[in-house]
Amino acid sequence: MPGENMPPKSVNIAGLTSLRGIAALGIVFHHFIATIFPDLHSFFVPDRAISKLYLFVDLFFILSGFVLSHVYCQRFSTGLTSVAYKEFMLARFARIYPVHLFMLLVFLAFQLVYLMVVANANNPELIQETGFGHRRTFATFLANIFLLQGFSAVGSWNEPAWSISAEWFAYLLVPFLVVFVHRVNRAMQILVFMLGLLAIVAIELINGDLGMWWGGWPMMLRCLAEASMGIVLYQLYLRGMARFFDGRSVTILFLVSGLSMALPIPHVITVLLFVFLVLATTQLKSDSLHWLVHPGLIYLGMISYSIYMIHWFVRQLILESSVWFWGDKPGVLLSMYEESVVVLVAVSLVIALSHLCFHHIEMPWRTRLVSSGRIRRIFGLEDF
Repeated sequence: MPGENMPPKSVNIAGLTSLRGIAALGIVFHHFIATIFPDLHSFFVPDRAISKLYLFVDLFFILSGFVLSHVYCQRFSTGLTSVAYKEFMLARFARIYPVHLFMLLVFLAFQLVYLMVVANANNPELIQETGFGHRRTFATFLANIFLLQGFSAVGSWNEPAWSISAEWFAYLLVPFLVVFVHRVNRAMQILVFMLGLLAIVAIELINGDLGMWWGGWPMMLRCLAEASMGIVLYQLYLRGMARFFDGRSVTILFLVSGLSMALPIPHVITVLLFVFLVLATTQLKSDSLHWLVHPGLIYLGMISYSIYMIHWFVRQLILESSVWFWGDKPGVLLSMYEESVVVLVAVSLVIALSHLCFHHIEMPWRTRLVSSGRIRRIFGLEDF
């Protein structure tokens, strides 16, 4: 029976937490450099290395499937009951929604300022052209409230939140996939993995890459497919397949994954390398001297969700306020040296704000929602 040597769900795999932090920072640098600072972007040779940092979202999705299996596989091993399913969905809601809602309210305040600036500007057309304010409508606000923004390429007020919508709808199926993959034989597990991989290949073949302008049904499929791959990967971990890796191989896989982003090769190859990187990283002990389990990186991983959700606001603050006050984009106004300074300051600000968000919003509200009688009744858990 697969998974007979299942570890306790409480065992934390520290290296995977660090990977989340690195992935979050990679996406931050992608959004800051590749999209608003063209001179700094062109400085990197080849510049596709920066353009393809968006693929760290795929690492998030794979990690999500793996970690959720690690936490819930033992709990679901005797069967997925209605109560267990509802508890799972409540836990996931409490995990993602407080920071999402907080940032949505931040963007609502930002939009009110944006509308006042446009109303009083001498060049409202330029402001509307360079900003994202025209996307922030009442309809898309409602879509974000109900986590529906991922179904549209222009539905997110906080652009990275498209993936939060995609993950939320993937969560509806994840418990069933965890149970199914745990119970079937190896051949069927491989089939599930290959179907997920083929879905990613198809998205890239049809659209040219895996980016898809942050939304739409291909991105929903992308999330589910890669989470499924992560769920299967967890079964390989249970079978001891990770024992072939050590600390050196983790470093090599990390470097090769990074190198693959700089090469003119299909993006799905990087996704496959992420699969091996995740499996190898499970072998790192939290008390080892490997760089990937450094306490600083682990903490970065702990606050990675806040980093991911906050950084777009800082980006828009830089981009839109530059046009509001100085009449043009920062990439036009600044030298490459000045762009570098702005990026470093912005990233530092994102990390500082994320630290505060993690301790004062993310964790406190996560605990409150899980224990709230009103929320539990909404999820049908009032009698449990």
